Amino acid sequence: MDKQKLLIIGLLVALIISIQYLVLDKWMISVNQEINQNSQVAYHQGVFDAVSTIYQQTENCEGAPITIGNLTKTVFDAACLRTSNQNP
Repeated sequence: MDKQKLLIIGLLVALIISIQYLVLDKWMISVNQEINQNSQVAYHQGVFDAVSTIYQQTENCEGAPITIGNLTKTVFDAACLRTSNQNP
């Protein structure tokens, strides 16, 4: 083979590798965006579920325990506290 054919083959290989890299890079960006979007949806759903659960548990003037790590606190509906203070 002469030098010109080797140069053309080398450039074609470099072009193919470059195109594959760009396609893979765009695909990875797309996958990461989808993962981030799904994570945000899951986070917001988790917050909504937690607040809904606390609301439901405190609706009948009962305390709702909240545990973070090894620390547990009980929350109450403020309206229930005002009602119990007004009626001795």
